[in-house]
Amino acid sequence: MSRIATLSTLALLAQSSIAGLIPRADQNFGKCTNPTIAYVEDQDGMAGFGYKPANLKDFPHGASADIVAITDYICSNLQNVCRAPAASYELCKTASTTAKGLKEKAAADAFNAAITTTPPSPSSAAPPVATPSLVTPKYSIHFSKEQVNFPGTIDPKWWFDQYFLDDGGDPARCKSGSHKMPEGRLLSFSCSGADRRIIPFMKIALNAAVTATIDNTTMKDEERFFKHWNNDFKDDEGEPFSVAVTTFPASVEIDVAIDIPNVGSAWSGSMKYSITEPTSNGCKMCSYLSTAGTTTSAGVKIAEVISETKDVLAKLVAPGAALGMAIVTLGCLTNCS
Repeated sequence: MSRIATLSTLALLAQSSIAGLIPRADQNFGKCTNPTIAYVEDQDGMAGFGYKPANLKDFPHGASADIVAITDYICSNLQNVCRAPAASYELCKTASTTAKGLKEKAAADAFNAAITTTPPSPSSAAPPVATPSLVTPKYSIHFSKEQVNFPGTIDPKWWFDQYFLDDGGDPARCKSGSHKMPEGRLLSFSCSGADRRIIPFMKIALNAAVTATIDNTTMKDEERFFKHWNNDFKDDEGEPFSVAVTTFPASVEIDVAIDIPNVGSAWSGSMKYSITEPTSNGCKMCSYLSTAGTTTSAGVKIAEVISETKDVLAKLVAPGAALGMAIVTLGCLTNCS
């Protein structure tokens, strides 16, 4: 084969390979473009390899080691934010299923190859199958700059499950009252919502913030809002010893909004807890959150933990509903001076 013919063949192969990675112009992703996934390393506070949307403008999500967290988020955005047609949403779900059984870069490549396949035209497509409404909870979680340190290893979720309770009314409210904690401190809750079913969404998000951060030693320290750690000392003989400590934010406020497609209704609610007599400050955390935007590792992890309960939460919305990947925004209640 001549050198010219060889070069021509290589050029055609390269064009074919590149074309397979670029969404075709006849695809319809609604208001959005390029719903593909990038395989990344050491990004957004995540150590090692993981995944994130290649197009952060339309799909603003931080890196995650779990590709399902990213595919669920992309598919959810296609339907609820991008307003893509049902065929494109179904294509995304098929691409997600294709990627689930694979690992590392192969999973991202499989999703990208599937999502960039041109859907069949309406004239040739089979009659569409009715799909459940996809509900995407949106959370805004704000932490106080003040913190409370308790001696010992304490499980914050025990306290929240024990005392963050629905009072049984409608509209929804929390049971009032102060609850004694170690060191003589008091814990109190307040919450409200137009529909009682919003309260489990708020409690799950609060517990998810604990699960995502309290023992996550790979996460940046300023993202560990709840934290088990050891305070190191030396005794009178100069010998080192450690005392276990549990850190809570002195206050956390959660706002949640849930739009329910095809029904025309929406839920919203808010909750706040407070613990008396804070002992330290989390200004380092607040400074980090003020610059990190929506791509924090903690925000991604909280959304993943919430997603683990999506079947339970979906049943609260309506029969046949499906819960998409939660959108979580983090911040502080007040700024440090």
